[in-house]
Amino acid sequence: RLSASWGVVNAALASLLPLLLAGVFTSDPAVQAGVGTVALQMAVGLLLHCTTLTLEGVILASGSGKWLAKVYWVNSVLFAGGLWLSVRRWPGLSTVWMAMMLFQGVRLAQFSWRTREDHWRQSANASP
Repeated sequence: RLSASWGVVNAALASLLPLLLAGVFTSDPAVQAGVGTVALQMAVGLLLHCTTLTLEGVILASGSGKWLAKVYWVNSVLFAGGLWLSVRRWPGLSTVWMAMMLFQGVRLAQFSWRTREDHWRQSANASP
């Protein structure tokens, strides 16, 4: 519960910072306006990221580092290519943050699937 609560608080604060304190990040008015438009995407992305990191820790603790390395490699290539194509078609900061949300969502789905599989539990229980 504490981790989930911290994730929600973190996401809420992240969504307020660009709206209330955009000048802290930059003095350029165009950038300040742009950062304010992606506050919701930042918040959702951070909320997904907190959960993803927790599951990533479970996967690492289970001894599935090789699987995680392969997934990172595939995800990174797909994300970079997809982001490049998306930004060419829909340029803007919002596209980048939507891609980050999607990236975190895909990782969350992958890690959730992995932690629900029985074979990772067996490898964790086999450790001395």
